[in-house]
Amino acid sequence: MMLEEPRPLIPVRMLAEYAYCPRVMYLMWVEATWAESADTVDGRAAHRVVDRPDREPGDPPAESDAPRSIRSLALSDEELGLSGRLDLLDLRDGVATPIEYKVGHGPPAGGVWEADTVQVVAQALLLRAHGYRCDEGVVYYAASRLKAAVAITPERVTEVLGLRDALWADAERPIPPPPLVDSPKCPRCSMVGICLPDEVAELQAAAASERVHPLRRSQIRRLVVARPEQVPLYVTVQGSVIRKTGDRLRVTKGTETLSEARVADVSAVSVFGSVEVSTPAAAAMLAAGIPILYFSFGGWFRGMTSGALAQNAPMRQAQYQASLDSTRRIRAGGWIISAKIHNQRLLIRRNQAGHPALPALARASKAARNASSADSLLGIEGQAARLYFEAFGTLLPDDEEFAWQSRNRRPPRDPVNALLSYVYALLLKDCIAAAYAVGLDPYVGLLHQTGYGKPAFALDLMEAYRPIVGDSTVLGMLNRRMLTAADFVHSSRGVAIKDGPRRSVVESYERRMDSLFEHPLFGYQVSYRRAMEIDARLLGRYVQGELDRVPVLRMR
Repeated sequence: MMLEEPRPLIPVRMLAEYAYCPRVMYLMWVEATWAESADTVDGRAAHRVVDRPDREPGDPPAESDAPRSIRSLALSDEELGLSGRLDLLDLRDGVATPIEYKVGHGPPAGGVWEADTVQVVAQALLLRAHGYRCDEGVVYYAASRLKAAVAITPERVTEVLGLRDALWADAERPIPPPPLVDSPKCPRCSMVGICLPDEVAELQAAAASERVHPLRRSQIRRLVVARPEQVPLYVTVQGSVIRKTGDRLRVTKGTETLSEARVADVSAVSVFGSVEVSTPAAAAMLAAGIPILYFSFGGWFRGMTSGALAQNAPMRQAQYQASLDSTRRIRAGGWIISAKIHNQRLLIRRNQAGHPALPALARASKAARNASSADSLLGIEGQAARLYFEAFGTLLPDDEEFAWQSRNRRPPRDPVNALLSYVYALLLKDCIAAAYAVGLDPYVGLLHQTGYGKPAFALDLMEAYRPIVGDSTVLGMLNRRMLTAADFVHSSRGVAIKDGPRRSVVESYERRMDSLFEHPLFGYQVSYRRAMEIDARLLGRYVQGELDRVPVLRMR
């Protein structure tokens, strides 16, 4: 028998979001995900005046009391099942009137938007539950500089209570489908890059018609930002310290400042070897959702520090169930390995159009997608890897110091393999960070077997990016003669890259991750870093059952 907790109180804002779009409510409240936009930043600025709480209101006012107003008043009621914070409460003549501030414009024909009406009526119900008389509410639209009244009628009360009950029911179900087709709501929604309404709808349509390529890309609006605005910070200088100064992260060694950046401009911090992170700096990064990733001096990924895991427990439950379902694992693994082999073939074809391995790799990519067992999938992957790395050696410069025999690791025994291992470590940490960002467990995989200390899901996500990001970075550096034999250290434990050249590898890797291309499925411009995030979110939709296929990146 399991203990049942009381239903959580629904924030009034979530009730308004539910009226606006059930999927946005689910993402924000059930999955606890959030994204900023220019509108949300402007909204906070517009609320500064009313966000400073006043004293508690005390008893409900009598008609003889002097008029007064209260800012940022928090109310909740267990029986009503709601909680909320009123922007401004006007008290006069024994009547309470909630005033809600909105940054945008009101409806062109006047009045109040539906979601705003729901929010004000719910606030009125909370006031009534606390003994106030409340007959109407007001919405102030800052862009229009207009106030619009909302009468608290019995019909509106019934509608809001019905929405409350529907929200509770939907919160216990899988994520609602994208409900909006060609809606003007999506482009201005800060959650559009997380929701991916057009992308999910088109992938569902493709699955229903048994099509893989192409999607009806003309139906997919370019709503996803091509590149994230934040950039990663790497700290490789041994003995350096990361400190917080004001709103900035500063990297110092002794009295020298090596680099600095605003906390708001950093997406992740990677530290290599003996680098210290001060407690205030770590606290600031955790509060901002910035992961700190730790590597050995040689580039082996050790682990990460991040804030509390996203509250998206239903998605992780679905992920764990999918990892135990052999049919879904094989299906997912087939699509992942097929995409990896496809991208390996593409890298070979771009460098040697007539290479004899290309037809066999094309057949292997197709066979992987149709694999019926784990053993057959592993066999296909192993055969393709042998063909690919044999061909990979022919793409390297004809130089004895970078002679290629085969792929080897743990430890790498030659400079090329040392480069590959180092770049794969950088790629893996980005895949782990992407998994955490979308609320998935990076250690519970579909293709890769879950094991102690093994980031199996991150390895799943990484497969398609190995050739087009990792191998491509290594080929580019070697063919441009950016490294020489003197940049590597040889020992009985293997081969490693020296400290100075390692920074060049990081810079080349980040340039590759930041480069733009046209997404082969969706037709808009994205960076590899953004594409990785999209893949992680769509894999989340796969484990939740919203998608029947695993749409990992297959370049053209």
